[in-house]
Amino acid sequence: MSVFASLAICKVAKDAAGVAGNIFAFGLFVSPIPTFRRIIRNGSTEMFSGLPYIYSLMNCLICMWYGTPLISHDNILVTTVNSIGAVFQFVYIILFMMSAEKEKKVKMLAWLMGVLGIFAIILIGSLQIDDIVMRRLFVGILSCASLISMFASPLFIIKLVIQTKSVEFMPFYLSLSTFLMSTSFLVYGLLSDDIFIYVPNGIGTILGMTQLILYFYYESKSRRMDAEEPVEVRYNQLLLPARYGPKLELAMLLFGSIIGAITVASLRVTRSCNREELQIFFVLFDGVNKKIYAKISFTFLGKEVICPVGHQDMNLWRVSAHLSSQPLVAALPPPFGSLLPGAEAWGHAEALVSNVSYSSNEERGVRKWIELGSEAISTAFPLWVTIGCVLGLLRPSSFNWVTPKLCTVGLGVIMLGMGMSLTLDDLRSALFMPKEVISGFVLQYSVMPISAFLVSKLLNLPSHYAAGLILVGCCPGGTASNIVTYLARGNVALSVIMTAASTLSAVIMTPFLTAKLAGKYVAVDAAGLLMSTLQVVLLPVLAGAFLVKYFQPFVKFISPLMPPMAVATAAMLSGNAIAQSSSSILMSSGQVILASCLLHASGFFFGYILARMLGLDVSSSRTISIEVGMQNAALGVVLATNHFGDPLTTVPCAVSSVCHSIFGSILAGIWRFSVPAEIKD
Repeated sequence: MSVFASLAICKVAKDAAGVAGNIFAFGLFVSPIPTFRRIIRNGSTEMFSGLPYIYSLMNCLICMWYGTPLISHDNILVTTVNSIGAVFQFVYIILFMMSAEKEKKVKMLAWLMGVLGIFAIILIGSLQIDDIVMRRLFVGILSCASLISMFASPLFIIKLVIQTKSVEFMPFYLSLSTFLMSTSFLVYGLLSDDIFIYVPNGIGTILGMTQLILYFYYESKSRRMDAEEPVEVRYNQLLLPARYGPKLELAMLLFGSIIGAITVASLRVTRSCNREELQIFFVLFDGVNKKIYAKISFTFLGKEVICPVGHQDMNLWRVSAHLSSQPLVAALPPPFGSLLPGAEAWGHAEALVSNVSYSSNEERGVRKWIELGSEAISTAFPLWVTIGCVLGLLRPSSFNWVTPKLCTVGLGVIMLGMGMSLTLDDLRSALFMPKEVISGFVLQYSVMPISAFLVSKLLNLPSHYAAGLILVGCCPGGTASNIVTYLARGNVALSVIMTAASTLSAVIMTPFLTAKLAGKYVAVDAAGLLMSTLQVVLLPVLAGAFLVKYFQPFVKFISPLMPPMAVATAAMLSGNAIAQSSSSILMSSGQVILASCLLHASGFFFGYILARMLGLDVSSSRTISIEVGMQNAALGVVLATNHFGDPLTTVPCAVSSVCHSIFGSILAGIWRFSVPAEIKD
C-alpha cells in the first residue's frame, strides 16, 4: 500500500472517529435531561451537584477554542462538538440555578461568572502569543487540564454511589455517553497524533468504564437488598360517591379490610418485593360506566403512597401485589351483589399475590457475574460496531477469515438465540398483528425509496451515485435488524415476521421501485432469497421457540451468553461488509457519505414517528423504525454489480452498510435501557 493511500485511510478513519465522537457527545449532552425533568418536577436540586455542568462548560469553551484554525490545524470536529456542548451546558446551569436553594444558587452564579472570566482571559492572552507553536502549546495544556477536570468531576458522584450503595444519583446515560465519547476521541487523537486530545480522553475512557462497572454492580446489589426488605401494607381510606350512602360505605370498608388482611398475610409469607415493581391497589370499577369509585393507599417502608391505577378488568374487585410473573389466585365470594345497580356486571373479588420468595443465596455465584458481564458488553454495542467498522476500513485483511458460510452460521446461531427469547405463542400472535405487519411493510417500501430519491435530488448526486442510493432504498430490511431489535428490547417476533415479509416481497418490490425511481430494471433471485430467509431467519427462530417450550433448563443456562454473541456477530458482520468494499468506501466523496447518513437517519426517524402516528405501541414502533432504517446493503452491492455498468454505483451500497450499522447500534444502546411499558407489564 502506498504512502498516499495510507495517509488517505488514516484521514478517513480520523474523520470517522471524530464524527462518532460528535454523535456520542450529543448523547452525553442530552443525557442530563431526565435529571432536569426530575429537578423541575420536584422544584429542588435534591442531592444533585451542579459542578459537573460548570466543569463541562469550562471544558467545552477551552476545547472549542483549541479546535479553531487560530490554534490548531484540521480539528474542526473538535470545534463543532464543543460549540454544541457549550450551549447545552449553559442551558443546564440556568435550569439548575432556577430550582436550587439560595445558597446553591449564589455559588453556581459565582462559578459561572468565574468560568466566563477565565475563558475571556485565556482567549485574549493566547492571541497575544505570536508564535503559533507556542500558542497551540499554551491552549493545548489548558484544554488537556480542563478535559481531565471534566472527566474527574463525576468522582463526586462515584464517592456518593460507594457511600450510599445506590446508583440513584448517577444517571446511567451520562456514564455511558462519557465512555463512548471519550473512547471515540481517544482514537481520533491517536490517529491525528495530538497528545492534547488522546491523553485526557484516555483518562476519560478509564473513568467512564469505572462508572459503568459501579453502576451495574450497585444496581444489581440494591435490587437484591430491596428484595429482602419486609413490606408493611395497611388499609387507609376508601372514597365513594355520596349517593351510595353510609351503609354501602361501611360494607365496602369491611370488605376492603378483609382483602387487605389477605394481602398482608400473603406478603408476610413471601417477604419479597422489588422497590421499583411493587404496585398494590384496591379499586372499585363500575362495569357499565367504566368509572373509578374507590381507591386504597398503602404504607411502604414508612412512606404512604397513593397507588397508581392501571388498566384492569372493569368487572373485578382486585387487590394486586405484582411481585413476580407467577401469581397465586385466591378467590373470594361475590361482594355486595344486591347493593349496586347493575349487579350482574360485577364479578368475584380476588387477591393476586406472588408465591415466589427470594433466596438470599440463590444464583449469586458465577452466573450473576456472567449476567453482569453480558449486560456490560451489550451496553457498549455501539462501540464494538464502530471498532468493527474502523478495523474493516483500515485493515480489510483482518476479516479474510470471515467466509460467507461462517456469516450464515453466525447469523443462524444468533437467530436461534433470539428464538429462545420468544415462545411459539409470541410468533403466533405476531402473525395475527395485521396492523403492525402491514404498517411496517408499507413504511419499508415507501419511506426509504422516497427518501433515497429526494436525497439524491437535494444533493444533486451524479447519476451513478444516485442510482446506487435509490437501489439501497428499494432493498428489503436486513437480517442485522433482527439483532438490533433484540438488543434494543423491541418486538423480536414482529421483527422476524417483517424481515421475512419484506425479503420475500423484494422479488417484486425491489425491481419495480428501482425501475420507477432510478430508471433501471434489476432482476432479483427469488429462489435464493427464499432459501436465505428460511435458512438464516425463520428456521432458527422456530427452533429457538421450540427449545423454550421443551428444554427450558438448557435455555435458562445459555440465555445470558446470547446478547454478547449477538454483539460480536453484529460487529463481525459490519466489519466484514466494510472490509469487502473498503476500496469503494475510500473512493467515495463526502457527498456520498452525507447522502447515506441522511437516507438512514430519515428511515429511523420517520419509521418511528409514522408508526406512533398510526397508533402502534412503543415496542412495535421501535421495531418498525429499525426495520425501515436498516437495509440489506449486501443485496444492493450484488444487484449494483450485476445490473449497472458503472462500478461506482456500488459505492453508496457499501457506505450504506456503515451508516445503518452505526445508527442502529446507537439506537440499540439507547433503547436497551428504556424498556417500553408494554414489555414491563
